[in-house]
Amino acid sequence: MAPLVDLRLYSFPIVLVRLALGLAGLAVARALGVSAAPSLRLFGLGAFLFALAMLTSRRRRLFWLRAEDALPIDGAAPVASWPWTTARAMFPSTLAVTALTALALPLNPSLAALLSGVLAGMAVVGSVFAVELVLWERSRHVRLLATTGSKTELYLRPAA
Repeated sequence: MAPLVDLRLYSFPIVLVRLALGLAGLAVARALGVSAAPSLRLFGLGAFLFALAMLTSRRRRLFWLRAEDALPIDGAAPVASWPWTTARAMFPSTLAVTALTALALPLNPSLAALLSGVLAGMAVVGSVFAVELVLWERSRHVRLLATTGSKTELYLRPAA
């Protein structure tokens, strides 16, 4: 079994990775000929639509309901390191959107600007989740841990 992931370590570093990838995609799209105003509109549209879809999703609400039912776990349970956790957080969404952006760059730089915005939107949603998580954990004096994979289980350990 893979080690548990600390959801703080899962959510904070990936925000910076997604934002950097999104801005890099936008810069390359601009370098390939998409003018400033249209590229920024497409970037903003991608970020806005993704953030709107995710921040209003049923799945998001269900996560917080599941978090209330998280099982207590021993404080000594092994937790994955932040590099492993960040790499795991990239799969599959960040890697897939980055790959699609890279494919779109030479074929349709405008589409790449839109997809770069989706990456930025992922960073925005990740930031919102990270802040909500810290506030949720602090109010309960716990840390939220999770398994990885398709059937994620949530666990609580006392805050250090």
